Amino acid sequence: AKAHKKGYVSGLCSTLTHDLAGRADGLNVEKLAETVRAQSYGEMPTVALNMTAGRLSMKRNIEGGKKFIRALFGDESDELGNKMAEEWKTVSGKIRDRFVKAGGDIGELKEWRIPTTHDSRLINEVTQKEWVDFVIPLLDRKKMIDRNTGWPLSKDNLRRALGDAYETLRTNGLNKYSHKNVPLAEKYAGSRFLHFKDGDSWLAYNDKFGNGDPFQTVNQYVNNMANDIGFMETWGPDPEALKEKIIGRAKVEAALDNNKKAMKVLKDVDYFERIWDEVSGESAVPVQTRVGFARLNSAARNLLMSAQLGSAFLTQFSDVATSLWTAKFNGLSQMEIPKNLFSLMTSNKKRDFAMHLGLGADEIATILAGRSAGTTRFLGDLVPEQGWSGRVAATVIKASLLERMTMAGKKAFSLDFVNTLAKNADTQFDNLIKPLRNCFERYGLSPKDWDIIRKSKLDDLDGAKYVNIIEIAKSGHVDVANKLSNMIFTERDFAIIDTDARSRAIMLQGHKRGTFMGEMLRYGAMYKTFPVTVLTPVSYTHLRAHETRHDIV
Repeated sequence: AKAHKKGYVSGLCSTLTHDLAGRADGLNVEKLAETVRAQSYGEMPTVALNMTAGRLSMKRNIEGGKKFIRALFGDESDELGNKMAEEWKTVSGKIRDRFVKAGGDIGELKEWRIPTTHDSRLINEVTQKEWVDFVIPLLDRKKMIDRNTGWPLSKDNLRRALGDAYETLRTNGLNKYSHKNVPLAEKYAGSRFLHFKDGDSWLAYNDKFGNGDPFQTVNQYVNNMANDIGFMETWGPDPEALKEKIIGRAKVEAALDNNKKAMKVLKDVDYFERIWDEVSGESAVPVQTRVGFARLNSAARNLLMSAQLGSAFLTQFSDVATSLWTAKFNGLSQMEIPKNLFSLMTSNKKRDFAMHLGLGADEIATILAGRSAGTTRFLGDLVPEQGWSGRVAATVIKASLLERMTMAGKKAFSLDFVNTLAKNADTQFDNLIKPLRNCFERYGLSPKDWDIIRKSKLDDLDGAKYVNIIEIAKSGHVDVANKLSNMIFTERDFAIIDTDARSRAIMLQGHKRGTFMGEMLRYGAMYKTFPVTVLTPVSYTHLRAHETRHDIV
């Protein structure tokens, strides 16, 4: 951070999201989390492709989810369910291992299959006795172990333990509140308490007290673990504690210097903490006492969006220009982007292939969250309500082709990138064309990294070769795969201009959902996220990078 050209706090911000100066050495949390998600979905294609249903892919495939869960609990009667279960076991194990390698504490349970979701609103609708009475018949009593004795819990102790669990779930953990922060590494140390006896028992609990959708549970788990891994691999096993120490030191050093500098540091630190809250997701969590107010306003914004953004796809024709500009700047083939864009708009073949290469499955994740990938460009994820209003808004956006065009543009650019790398597989680093070599250097990819990339296994589609990021990670070069993903995903955000944590931090000013100011700012920010992103230093940096290299006059 101290080595950053723009100062200490700018260096800290660059560990969270894309660096404005384009010179940060190292990965950032936002893109690292996106990389983990992309690699995870790329390694479980059967699961990912069965998460949604219907022509517009807006329906949740609940029946497919039930087959998946039953297969996880040992029912081998359905071939598709078995295949999804095997993919999930492999991916969830890899995610857990990566979390532990980063310093996390999460117990490895031999019989663990999938997280159990708990909706505190639904749990609060019943008494403790009603909840316990409902849960007990669903549990595998032999696996409900007393940690002190190592034996299964007795009937009385089981009811007592479930009573404690009820209070924890009902209050979202507030009953165990302590002034001492729990390190991120220990976030899951006490989880995985309920052990269901079969798939139907898990489904029964999830239908009554969870989200009702097994695939949504998968999506939430992958997203949460990806974000946690992104923070821990960047900031260590206790990011919050390290952040407080670093900020405290920066304030002390500034105060000892002079008052003017101290005021600037305080302002910079406030900006950094707003970005931190956006990347961590803290800003989207409503104030505990104003949850209903936050949900009401989110629903209202959803309905406004569904009524007013039906023709927003017309704004996307500028994406072709920005994609071609970005491709030229990085030495990519400009002819491939329009071809890929047409293929991706008319067929899912290349979309699925792109996911297989590790180029992301964000459209699936946003659908399961009750939103549309296209809306983030205009709303910056400012409308997090997942109920019926969210689905109405997402359906309108999808039917208008806004999402299809957004995701097609992102995939088209990403495929062009890995195709260009494959075409240059026989070229030494020093012999690469200057724009491509400059791109590598900007993202910390060395000649040694390039040798690993170009010698990796290439995939073929319709006679064209592509670099497979997942294969690079599988071969043991996870660090190279991370840097390569960071390069492609960041440049893709220049090609298809999309919002990021900085834009949201600027617009929301740190005000949380549920507060009066937080909700008013979210109304005011509607439809302004895209132009603000265009006018912020994100696009300015790209222009400056061109000018620095004399690529434009």
